[in-house]
Amino acid sequence: MSDSTIPLWLSLIAIASLLQVTMLVVAVIMVAKHARKTQLLAAEIRREQIAPLVARANRALDEVQSVMSRVRAYDDDIRRAVHGAGDRVHQVTDFVRAGSSPLVGIIRGASAALSVLVNGKDDSRAAGAGGTGHARY
Repeated sequence: MSDSTIPLWLSLIAIASLLQVTMLVVAVIMVAKHARKTQLLAAEIRREQIAPLVARANRALDEVQSVMSRVRAYDDDIRRAVHGAGDRVHQVTDFVRAGSSPLVGIIRGASAALSVLVNGKDDSRAAGAGGTGHARY
């Protein structure tokens, strides 16, 4: 290479570098434009498609939460009622075991007396022995 061609080659290199820089600037501008369009499109999709879905899902979750709280309240009420009924059954069982036999005897006696008054005969002994007329006890 001669010394006279060096400025020519440097000029060509400078022009090529200038073209490369220009192409890079144009590429950056185009990418920025497309990125802006993409962001606008994403915001529109979010506003028109995703936001209503999220709102609907939130309403459904609120409804589910409301139903679950009502179910829990009903469950608590039922548990209290069953527990209370169980306590009453135990009280009645204890009362019967503790000495309600006089009360049962009085009720059976009154029933037999009423039967005699209404029917004119004592059906309780016959019914108690299977219809034989003899008492089982």
